[in-house]
Amino acid sequence: MAAGVIQHPLDDRIFIAKRLDGTPYEGYWEYPGGKIEPGETALQALRRELQEECGIEIQSARPLIRVSHDYPDRSVELNVFLVTDYSGVPHGREGQETAWMKRGELRDIHFLDGNRPITNAVLLDDRYAITNTRVYSHDTMLNRIAQTRGPRLIQVRDKHLTDAAYLDWARAVVAAAESSGKQVLINRGLENLSGWLQQTGAHGAHLDSAGLMAVHQRPVADDVWLSASCHNAQEILQAGNIGVDFAVVSPVQKTGTHPDAVPIGWEAFACLCDLASFPVFALGGLGEADRRQAWEHGGQGVAMISGAWRN
Repeated sequence: MAAGVIQHPLDDRIFIAKRLDGTPYEGYWEYPGGKIEPGETALQALRRELQEECGIEIQSARPLIRVSHDYPDRSVELNVFLVTDYSGVPHGREGQETAWMKRGELRDIHFLDGNRPITNAVLLDDRYAITNTRVYSHDTMLNRIAQTRGPRLIQVRDKHLTDAAYLDWARAVVAAAESSGKQVLINRGLENLSGWLQQTGAHGAHLDSAGLMAVHQRPVADDVWLSASCHNAQEILQAGNIGVDFAVVSPVQKTGTHPDAVPIGWEAFACLCDLASFPVFALGGLGEADRRQAWEHGGQGVAMISGAWRN
């Protein structure tokens, strides 16, 4: 199957459609698309389906996420594209109900099962900045975070800080992020996780690989972000089992922050993305210019430590 996340040309709204009465799973909303016919690529199928269903011609689209889901009567693999430029006005050409929804409202929509990973991919930025106070000053990072440009997703790592220093630093990051419409995840382990979220005002939590493998269920509520660090197939599957919203796979390339780590390369990264039922960021020696590589290998985008803060 191929599906398209169609962006409005002037604002942050997304086009969705409701399944017609008399069709399987009638009444559910979905991102429009359809079956890939023999001999078609996923993008070719999407071009045809969106012209037939919505009356638009795709001018520009890029891979967003590929997800599999088992329904009671069938299993589907969805190749999802972000449609950023098109001609025509999207509408329900086959009589289906349609709507333009703000991104922040998408989690409230009664989507088909299996669409949550797509919605998460739509809501997430394609850049995930990770703080590093060992190298960069507080002011340098806070100034970048407070700017409206740059990554809209930030992880407060800095595990070397004392609890008191980490709390002050995380609160400062959250304040700077909220002034620019960005979101912050804390990375402080499993102990008193709900307390850390409440005290910092963060929008979610990140688990390192040890924390990921130590839990048997999702340790935070569904209405906050949960991400995890993964390095192999076992950790990817565990992340799926506990219901993470997204993950970071590393190291894709050689990195200055972990010089002894052996990079896995883009092909291995792609294999891990294929196993994932959620968006995946590539981390390790990467910058914003590597986003297209990540997209082409099944990733959401790039996570960056040095690449997020240096000039």
